[in-house]
Amino acid sequence: MRSIMRLAAAPLATFAILVSGLSFAGAASAAGPAYATTDPAISVLDTGFDAVQGRRPHYIAGYTDHALTRMAQRGISKDQVETAISSRYEGQWQPDHRTWKVTWGGVSVAINEDAYIVTVF
Repeated sequence: MRSIMRLAAAPLATFAILVSGLSFAGAASAAGPAYATTDPAISVLDTGFDAVQGRRPHYIAGYTDHALTRMAQRGISKDQVETAISSRYEGQWQPDHRTWKVTWGGVSVAINEDAYIVTVF
């Protein structure tokens, strides 16, 4: 999933620049570098997902075993989790965990970029 998003980032950025009417040089200087790495193993196409992460998923593809265990321990139902995820609140991107933390109705949910619930509290 991430590789698809990385491949799509450059063409989408180009399209956005064309639509906005900015020159490529002006847009590049305003935006700064898309990535900064000295690791030759990282592809030139790697635009740094953390810098261009999109909106969080507003649906649930599944639950990790850890999330189901925590839900049982904490008395949190799937309905409560679904309500939090379907809310309009975008949540907070947590780059260290590569998840969004969404808090709604007294429930905090961590959902990853593949729309899997990672944990709840």
